[in-house]
Amino acid sequence: MARADVSERYRKLVDNTFYFMPSGRQNIKDICHHVKSTYPKLCDDTFRCYQNC
Repeated sequence: MARADVSERYRKLVDNTFYFMPSGRQNIKDICHHVKSTYPKLCDDTFRCYQNC
């Protein structure tokens, strides 16, 4: 079962269609930066997807 914060973050990103991202191509570091800036309470760098998904 997924953690509640992971589900909430996913729902917010999908519902908002990444509105906070500048248009054009982005690298993964820029995407992470924008997500963390927009949803700081929903980001946890200690939770690794490869270990939990």
